[in-house]
Amino acid sequence: MLFDDDPKQWRMYADFIGSAGSIFDLTTQLYPAYFLPLASLGNLSKAVARGLKDPSFRVIQNHFAASGNLGDVAAKEEVWEVTAQLIGLALGILILDTPGLVTSYPALLATWTSMRVFHLWLRFQSLSVLKFETVTEMFKLYTREKYVLAVDQWQKRDFEVLVAFKEGATSMSALRSMWQAYWLYENWDSSVDFIKALEESLLILEARFNDFVELLEEAGWNTCQINLNVPKEPYIEELHV
Repeated sequence: MLFDDDPKQWRMYADFIGSAGSIFDLTTQLYPAYFLPLASLGNLSKAVARGLKDPSFRVIQNHFAASGNLGDVAAKEEVWEVTAQLIGLALGILILDTPGLVTSYPALLATWTSMRVFHLWLRFQSLSVLKFETVTEMFKLYTREKYVLAVDQWQKRDFEVLVAFKEGATSMSALRSMWQAYWLYENWDSSVDFIKALEESLLILEARFNDFVELLEEAGWNTCQINLNVPKEPYIEELHV
């Protein structure tokens, strides 16, 4: 769950740590007597960066494989990555071919720094547009409820919701989940962000559910005697820290 909860954060951490590894490599020219420890730290940092990058990147790939076509997504990503590497290699050769650049450490450092900062900026921009519906976000939405409801985004059927009840859920909790599910069914728009749709439905539930209960009572229902089956197990156990 570590990488699944916030893959964007871990992907950025990987880039920052990888950049630190490259800095160790660059400093070997300034301190040749410490070449071995500096180079070792650089390789260690890059290895840690790869360890953070690969799991988070798999989560991001799965995000794009909305129809289960992970292989196609991975293949396209590889094509773009190889293309970018070839372009970067060509640009690197042109830059290093500039007279005096290779022998001038300040110029080399300035070039590397500017390119690395540009890379980190592009990485941040690309990750900032990704939207992940994580388990953590779901639980935050349902803090005040005794259940967690989600809509099946695969839409194998016309419309399907998945409900998990928390420990201590009652018949009224089940009724609230049914009310929310019906509202989502009536107002579902697949183009709207999943989390935003749930958030809106919960706001509507909070505003209108009491009126719904009053209508039931006016129609002769004894709301205190409503008996809806709430599964005993499995349930979600809340931890208060």
